[in-house]
Amino acid sequence: MFVPDYKRRVLEKQRATLLEAYQAASDQFNSTLNAADRVRLQRQMDDLEQQIRRVENGLEQVSSAEPPAQDALRDYVAIGGTIVTGAQQVVINKAATSSEQPAADEIASLKRRLVRLKSNLLTIEEKRAEFIDPRSAPPDLDESERLVREEIAKIEARLAE
Repeated sequence: MFVPDYKRRVLEKQRATLLEAYQAASDQFNSTLNAADRVRLQRQMDDLEQQIRRVENGLEQVSSAEPPAQDALRDYVAIGGTIVTGAQQVVINKAATSSEQPAADEIASLKRRLVRLKSNLLTIEEKRAEFIDPRSAPPDLDESERLVREEIAKIEARLAE
C-alpha cells in the first residue's frame, strides 16, 4: 500500500471522528438554555472546526501528491501523528495507529476529554430532569445523550488498552 493511500485513510477516519464530535457539540449547543454552557460549547465547536480544517488540509496535500509544507507538518503533529520526512515522502509513525497502546500525552488528552464528556452527560441528564413528562423533552436531547455515551465508551475502551 502506498503511503499516500494509508495517510488518506487515516485522515478520513480522523475527519469522520471530528465531524461526529462536532455534530454532538452542535446538537447540545442547540438544546441548551444555560448561557455558560453555550459559551463553553461554542469554544468546543470552534476548536473542532480548526481540527477539521487541519485534517482537510492534510487530505488536500495527500491528493495533490506534493510533499507537505513545513507548517502542515506542525498541523499533522498537532492532530496526533508523528511525522518522519524523507525525500518526497511522509510516513506516519506506527505509534500513532489506534492498534498500539496510547502514549502518555494521548492518555492525558483522553482523560481530559472523558472528564468533559462526563460533564456534558450530567448537563444532559439535568436538562432531562427539568421535564416532568419525559415525552416532552426535545428529541435531540436523546440523540445528544446517545452520542455522548458512545464517545465515553470509545474513550474508556481506548484507555483500557
